[in-house]
Amino acid sequence: MKIKIKRPYKLKKRNDRGGKYYMIRKNGGQAEALGTTDKDKAIELADARCNAGDNENAMHHMKMAEAHLMKCNPEWVQNTWDDIVLRFIKAPRQKVGGKKKATTVEGYESTWNNSAFDGIRHKRCIDTIPDDFIKPLQNAGINAVRFAVKVHNYAMKLRLIPYAIMGAEMWPKHEAPKPRSRTIQYNEHLQIVKLLKCPEGRFGLQSAKYTKGSTKEEWQKDWINYLWFLWWTGASNADAANMKAENIDWEKRVVIYKRAKWTREDHPPVRVAVGKGGQFEKLLKKLPKRGFLFLLLQPMQSCSRSRFLRLCCDWCNIPPTTIHGYRFAWAERAKENGMNVEDRMANMGHQSVQINDHYTKKAN
Repeated sequence: MKIKIKRPYKLKKRNDRGGKYYMIRKNGGQAEALGTTDKDKAIELADARCNAGDNENAMHHMKMAEAHLMKCNPEWVQNTWDDIVLRFIKAPRQKVGGKKKATTVEGYESTWNNSAFDGIRHKRCIDTIPDDFIKPLQNAGINAVRFAVKVHNYAMKLRLIPYAIMGAEMWPKHEAPKPRSRTIQYNEHLQIVKLLKCPEGRFGLQSAKYTKGSTKEEWQKDWINYLWFLWWTGASNADAANMKAENIDWEKRVVIYKRAKWTREDHPPVRVAVGKGGQFEKLLKKLPKRGFLFLLLQPMQSCSRSRFLRLCCDWCNIPPTTIHGYRFAWAERAKENGMNVEDRMANMGHQSVQINDHYTKKAN
């Protein structure tokens, strides 16, 4: 069965002009010479001329739309994605307010420099189509996708773009990365401490890199004390390394400190009790009486300390974890031994029960 196609023109073959075809538009107008005696070629040329008119109309409508958008909000016509990302990075933290941490800003800037965003970096938002996000993000990794979603949603929430470019289900799907931290068990902690006590411990490179003149024995002692401090307090990697003797209130028998990640001045401090005659008290009394408690580990970056702990796990043939695993271990022990949620939150510096539950969900 032959399908009849309706076209906005008619073809006429003029024998008095050598059998060449002409196009006559149905909406009126003069005959237009196509300059060919081949009917298929004539149809192709006629279609191209009609479509050219449609393209001109489309451009006209786009310019009219931009003019209307300009009257509603000039930013809608001018904003590029680079402009929006810059505002997003400088904006305050969305839920709790205050400035973003320097590490958060560095992470966002690093992600935005990903080559996956080269195609849209200086592109106007109103010129963006879904494929501008979908194609480059297919193999860019979950962090790049999450960042793009945050920026897109931020632009929509603040009305920096007139309409959504991407729907919630249009973003590339990636499997969530497996958590790097897991609860470190007591026997595993003892294995690592035993390794660090070994005279053949591998501390030579660290001694030379971070603190000139320090000995291997000093590094061993600092690491062992640091890990026991983590075990008894549940402090984070950086908070424990930056702990000072001035944070210990011996009169009230409590360690008081503010977490490095906090930006609000009115945030209540973390309070960790020091039991009388307990192992934690004995540990604190061995540490320096003023200044930083861990002089050799404090200058190191958090990632370097976690990397060394993973090396220790490899040397002990135990599953790898990070220093954050000590935080999980403390929270689970506290719940298993009957500490109520308010006290656990005070000891860990949490303001949300949900966050505290995340740390204790595997407790028996």
